[in-house]
Amino acid sequence: MEDLATRLGRRVRRRLNQLQDRIVEFDRDGGFDRIAERVQKVVERGQQQLKAGLDLLSNPEMVQLRRWYTVLNLPYGAPASQVKATYRKLMREHHPDRHTQDPVREQQATAYSQELTVAYTGLMRWLERGQLGA
Repeated sequence: MEDLATRLGRRVRRRLNQLQDRIVEFDRDGGFDRIAERVQKVVERGQQQLKAGLDLLSNPEMVQLRRWYTVLNLPYGAPASQVKATYRKLMREHHPDRHTQDPVREQQATAYSQELTVAYTGLMRWLERGQLGA
């Protein structure tokens, strides 16, 4: 029984020494002040990125670009090949000639296909200028 208590005591002392070494190392590396500095830098970087994002959103050209991607139901920055394929697929589904039996649906399809064409044309021109990755 005494042997067990001795071994347990040694193990506890070893763990306490390890813990004390870690605390000393933590203090030597700057402690909580260092952690606070790192957190502050991360917060500042996040604020800068947020400001840059808000600046992009306030740019009318970028707002229009995002709207075109939304009309085509594409993620922002999709490549030209994906824009073209999606446009063709949507035009096949919503072309006015496919809905000649229902005049209301034909009008809706006409308006939507015009919107799709404007979005596709604008995006393709933008991509051809090389302003977004192709």
